[in-house]
Amino acid sequence: MIIPYFTDSHISGTNSENRIGDYYSDSMAKLEEILQIAKKNDSPFILCGGDLIDSFLISLVICDDIIDLVEKYNIPVYTLVGNHPMLNHNWEVSKATTLAHIFRRTDLIIKLDNLEGKDYLIDSIDYAKDIESTIRLSQLKLKKSTKKWTVCIVHAFLTPKPFLPNVNHIPVQELDSDYDLVLCGHYHHPFVKIINETIYVNPGCVGRTAIDEANIEPSVVLLDTNLRQYKIIKLKSAKKAEEIFDLVKIEKSKQFESSIEEFIQSLQTTQFSDLDLIGIAKQVCKKSKVSKEIEEEILNRITIKESK
Repeated sequence: MIIPYFTDSHISGTNSENRIGDYYSDSMAKLEEILQIAKKNDSPFILCGGDLIDSFLISLVICDDIIDLVEKYNIPVYTLVGNHPMLNHNWEVSKATTLAHIFRRTDLIIKLDNLEGKDYLIDSIDYAKDIESTIRLSQLKLKKSTKKWTVCIVHAFLTPKPFLPNVNHIPVQELDSDYDLVLCGHYHHPFVKIINETIYVNPGCVGRTAIDEANIEPSVVLLDTNLRQYKIIKLKSAKKAEEIFDLVKIEKSKQFESSIEEFIQSLQTTQFSDLDLIGIAKQVCKKSKVSKEIEEEILNRITIKESK
């Protein structure tokens, strides 16, 4: 049996900053391709690792479009909630959200808890406040002993290597799970890691909203429960980075950022007398006839640096 898994589609009716084209149409095209993959493989259902939609409230038109598309193919989609469609990091107070409405509105989009077949066992851990600390304590251990192929789907900040120290996260190397396969969501960048005898797979986000996700190739994991194997396939409907992000604008922005930082650095390393750094910057800006907007940006950044 083949079961498709995807995560973090972040379906939304609006474009994020630097995103060009029609993000919504692109999102729906990828969702339909996933449904087509499931149909082609005669899959009994599809799995989603959370953040199917991008917000706790989205347009009812979009809500209906998602439901209509899934019902067109008549294939159940079992999904974790994720953090974006949830209120206050708490599903118990999220009954008035769009995703909760979708669960009530159709029998084919279903909140994922646990699934079990003759040759597989699928557990799930949904997003919640401080979920990473909870996972550290549990270490992703099986809830019951079984000879079936065991899979756990997790929406939490599991990473392939240490991340920023002030961000609550878990490098998968620090876990001692006894599942055969852990499918990850929430962290948007793809990775595959084998720790002890557990395989951690994150196919990456399907919905690319941030510029640092431009080079991610939206993909689906196909689980083969008979062979106890998986493979990752790229979505053909996913567009190239230059088709969805204004890369020229972004490059200009990077150059602008770099130029300002270099300018401030040059002031800091130059010897001036009887003037503070802001005074120096004002004089140089006036002499160079830079725009008021750029001058304000430079002064703001100097103020921030000096306050640290």
